[in-house]
Amino acid sequence: MPNIRQLLLILATLPVTTAEAERLFSKVERTATAARVHVMTEDRLEALVMSNTHRRLTPDCDSFITRFAETVARRVKFVI
Repeated sequence: MPNIRQLLLILATLPVTTAEAERLFSKVERTATAARVHVMTEDRLEALVMSNTHRRLTPDCDSFITRFAETVARRVKFVI
């Protein structure tokens, strides 16, 4: 029975379709095409793709600007 349990755990983690992976690859392709016009590092390209992919998790620009405007100290003092 431990082998069947392990098999079921593996099957439960596999995606049902490849649609999400295909969407991610098409976003990478579109972003890379746009990046060819500009000089862009791999880290920046990856960050752009991730922010486009997880758009629902990124904060609203208005709330971010409001929070920044309400902050009194804009510089952080690092203590060594």
